[in-house]
Amino acid sequence: MRRAYWGPRKLAEPGPHDPKSSNPKDHARLAYFLGRKFWLSHSRASRYLTYEDYVQEAMLGIIRASENYDPDKGASFSTYAGYMAWGYMLRAYNEHRRIVRFGNVHRALRARQFLRGADYTVSQDPEDISKKLGYKAKILTEEEVHRALGFANGVELSVDTPQGANEPGGDSQTIGTLMTDPADTENVERGAMHARKLLQTIWNSLSGSPILLERYREVFERRLMADDPETLEAIGQRWGCTRERVRQIEARLLGELRRAAEKLGVNNG
Repeated sequence: MRRAYWGPRKLAEPGPHDPKSSNPKDHARLAYFLGRKFWLSHSRASRYLTYEDYVQEAMLGIIRASENYDPDKGASFSTYAGYMAWGYMLRAYNEHRRIVRFGNVHRALRARQFLRGADYTVSQDPEDISKKLGYKAKILTEEEVHRALGFANGVELSVDTPQGANEPGGDSQTIGTLMTDPADTENVERGAMHARKLLQTIWNSLSGSPILLERYREVFERRLMADDPETLEAIGQRWGCTRERVRQIEARLLGELRRAAEKLGVNNG
C-alpha cells in the first residue's frame, strides 16, 4: 500500500522543534558529543584548552548555527550545527596552540591546506595562490603566504632559551639577554623622564584654565604621569561613571595639553 504524499515539510515555520525558537540548552548533548569527538581526534587538544572549553566553543557554534539555519537549504540542523561547532572549536584550538597569536586563523588554515598539497616555492606569485584558495586576485599577499608557512611548520622559541641549546658546547647566553642592551634601556629611561618633565611643564602652564578640575587632574596623574597607568574601567568605577565618559575626559585633557604645547612652541612629534 502506497503512502499518501503530503508535500514538503514546512520546517521554516516556528514550532516546538524549530532551533530558532528553542532554548540553546536543548542542544547541550550535541555540544558535549562534538566536544568529546574533537577532544579525542586531536592528540594535543588537552595541552591548550580543557574539555569544558571545547564544549563551550561547540555551544557557541551551535547558537550561531541556530541563528543562521535555513531549512530550505536541505540540510538537517544537526549537520549544519556540527560543522559550525567544529569550526569554532578548531579556531579556539589554533588560537591557543601558539604563544604568538595570528590575526586571521581561518585564512592561515586555508593557506596551510593548499600548501600541504602543492609544491610551494618562495618565488611563486601570491596572486596565483589567492586564486587557488578561492580569494580574489591580490587579496592574499606574499607576507600572508609566508605567515601561513610559519603557521604550518613554524617553531616557537622562548627568549629564555640558551643560544646554543641544541649544540654541544653552545653558548649559555639567552636570546632575551642578547635582545636587551643596557645602553638602550638607559636611553629609554632618560627619554621617559624628559617627556614627563615636559608634560608637567605643559600642565603647569594651564593654571587658570577650566580644564584644571579635580577629575582632569586625577586623569593626568593616574593615566599620563604614572609608571603603571590605571585603567579607564578602574577610574570609572571609582567615579561612578562609564569607561566611555573617562575616555572622553582624557581626550579633552589631551587636546588642552596639545594646544598648550603649541603655545609654548613645543614640538608634538
